[in-house]
Amino acid sequence: MPINYLDDKMEIIDDESGLKITIDIVPTDQLKPHEEIIEEAIRKLINDIKTEGVVRNPIIIDEKTLVILDGMHRFEACRRLNLKFMIVAAVNYDDPRVGLSTWIRLIKATDIDKKTVQERINQLDEKLKPFKTEANTEYTVTIYFKGEQIYHENINPESQAKYNVYYILKELEKDLASEKAKISYQLDSVVKENMNVYLSNYELLIVPPKLEKKDVIEIALQGKVYPPKSTRHTIPARPLNLNIPMNILMFNNINEVRRKVMEILRTLRVRKVRGEKVDTYRDYDEAIYYFYK
Repeated sequence: MPINYLDDKMEIIDDESGLKITIDIVPTDQLKPHEEIIEEAIRKLINDIKTEGVVRNPIIIDEKTLVILDGMHRFEACRRLNLKFMIVAAVNYDDPRVGLSTWIRLIKATDIDKKTVQERINQLDEKLKPFKTEANTEYTVTIYFKGEQIYHENINPESQAKYNVYYILKELEKDLASEKAKISYQLDSVVKENMNVYLSNYELLIVPPKLEKKDVIEIALQGKVYPPKSTRHTIPARPLNLNIPMNILMFNNINEVRRKVMEILRTLRVRKVRGEKVDTYRDYDEAIYYFYK
């Protein structure tokens, strides 16, 4: 497989897609998250990193803006552990081979009635008024209740408007949770391919407006973040299991960190796998460049 070992970084040219993935070191304080973290997940990651003494996987970032595309929790865990540098896999976010999806909210609420739902939607509609538009757009908020579409509004396509809409929908999720509703998430593409199945299995579906890459970058560069489970980024293949010692990432000099990391990477072998369980935290649909000794 085409892997280039440079003096201070590693380049992987994916043999199937041709996408370049650069494994590099970036100062932690220069990275820009775009999505909120879940505190429980952070506590587990911090404990695991401290126990293992290594940062297992790189975070995925945009090579131009240093916006984090995937790995918000790893970033925050390392930041709280005072790691001065992060191991990253940098890609060109403008490349169409880097995918962006959004998450649909799936709600189990067998005890909730239509009157309660309508009250919640009336409140939602009032909050959404500043961000709605009469023009037909591909950016909409749609809600289904017991298989029936009961709300559908066009949303202003500007990034700031969509950002605000996502937080308004987050409030709705919290309200529904107080009604003892159980909320889960599924990718928009998966739900839309199997819409009838999801409509029959869940009392409520909340479909937020589609996000574009420009929305992710614009909001992150303002120092803001979307709610959890807003985006899902995919790349044709991602590197895993680099196991970079956390003490190296605490060094003060970036050149020294890069030199040490490259020494480690040159000792590792790499195999490309697909469909194998190679990570304890999550499953990946993409191919994996798995590093091992």
